[in-house]
Amino acid sequence: MGSDHRGGAGTVSAGEFDPLLCIMHPREIRDAVAAFRALDVRRAWMQGYTEWQLVDVVRSLVDDPALPFTHLVMVADDVVVRQPALDAVLGLAREGRPVVTGWCRLDSTHPLVNITDGALVGDEPTPGAYRFRKFSDVVAHPSPVIETGFVGFALTCMPRDLWRRFPFGAFGGPSSSWASDFHLSHRLRDAGVPMVAARDGGCEHLKERWLELDRDPRKRLLVGERPAQVIRD
Repeated sequence: MGSDHRGGAGTVSAGEFDPLLCIMHPREIRDAVAAFRALDVRRAWMQGYTEWQLVDVVRSLVDDPALPFTHLVMVADDVVVRQPALDAVLGLAREGRPVVTGWCRLDSTHPLVNITDGALVGDEPTPGAYRFRKFSDVVAHPSPVIETGFVGFALTCMPRDLWRRFPFGAFGGPSSSWASDFHLSHRLRDAGVPMVAARDGGCEHLKERWLELDRDPRKRLLVGERPAQVIRD
């Protein structure tokens, strides 16, 4: 498929494929930001929000009649995304698959990645809920399409109507929120919506250690220190 995913102003025509990349952007991680800016896709930078606040922000984007797009692609702020990975995800979405995700290691060197072999276990984001796949198995997978029970917001793409049926959500509350990716994945599981990962949709995860806060001061949260706003480009 071609790499021109930019759409013009106005409404989306029937049959058109017009994705919007929504970047969860509570930090300013230089390498990730530079990679996002280099992508050939329209972007919405959701800057300075907590996951709980993003519930309303994402809903407003999905419901905005003046914002034309057919598919919304959600991505976290700490992955380096290259064009071939984005193209691999969008290629499967263009084929009509309802939920397509890219993937990354659980941290920068972890042997496991954030897609699963089978469905999630239970309704809470505990370590035992996942059967993560091995990095070595994913990159060597014989098919470009890999079934998964979890979509980890390393390029998670759904049509606009599915985002209406399964809106962005998070565990916790206003003072502390987490696991928005699990929140979506377990609802998709319960509704029987198939999820697949693009084998060639791998991204570089800049996380230092899985399940631990990053120590690099350049990755500190900027929520409350800069305006919370959506910037589209």
